[in-house]
Amino acid sequence: MFWLFVGFGRGKLAFYKNLNASACATFTNVAFYDASKNPGSVPDERFYVGLVDSLRCLVAALKQPRISPMPTAAPQSLAHRLSSLIDSDQAVSNLQLYFGTGLPREATAFTGSRFEHLVGGGDRPAVANSVTADDLIAVQTLSVRIPVQAAIDLLEGHLGVQVSKLLSEVRFDIDMVEAETADLADGSPAHDAWRLLKSQRGIGWVTAGKLLARKRPRLLPVYDHVVRCVLGRPKTFWLDLHAALRADNWALHHDLMALRQAADLPETVSVLRVCDVVLWMHHRTDHQ
Repeated sequence: MFWLFVGFGRGKLAFYKNLNASACATFTNVAFYDASKNPGSVPDERFYVGLVDSLRCLVAALKQPRISPMPTAAPQSLAHRLSSLIDSDQAVSNLQLYFGTGLPREATAFTGSRFEHLVGGGDRPAVANSVTADDLIAVQTLSVRIPVQAAIDLLEGHLGVQVSKLLSEVRFDIDMVEAETADLADGSPAHDAWRLLKSQRGIGWVTAGKLLARKRPRLLPVYDHVVRCVLGRPKTFWLDLHAALRADNWALHHDLMALRQAADLPETVSVLRVCDVVLWMHHRTDHQ
């Protein structure tokens, strides 16, 4: 839709055209013409042909029937959506397929199955508050890479010092369900670390989150485009997931623990990782 105003007054002829006009309006933009000073500066025939064509399009558009959008169902709560996916028939088998448990000897587990445990894990006390070369390799098992310059800065530069300082303020010995909202909210050390990493060239929100999930696997989740899509793009994923895990006396957290046991996974696989893998495996082939 577009509008057009043509005004006359005191020797001046003014034309106004919305720059967001319909594509079928082909006449050129005209601003102001002062006929008393420059009698020759008036629109030529092309303008009026375009004007007639534009008005024709406007009339045709006004004649189109107005279609009311179909009512949509209220969005499911994150807790309900997670519960439905965790309780699906494929949840256990997808976990076993991903981690390679109970599969034929020739079957190969997904590389991401080594994400938490590679070289002893990123949260072991000796390295819990620093990013190591092992961590940079570990995130590659989840199909992301830290750019070389950022990797050098994390291992030897000021960026590594900044991240280490923030990590030292983030607990590594609690599950997300045990944390307080303030531990995950905007302005918390964990969130500040994510923002700092995300601001580096070549490190987006997905890679930043995966690196932090390597350092704090029990507290901070892996979160990527596939998981965001299957969950309906929650606005504050950490806080929304935290609330979902704590609801109904930690019901979802306990369900994930039971699912981990049913899939014959060790307790060293975090509840958050179980949740992430179930969601990712469910939607990875359908995601676009």
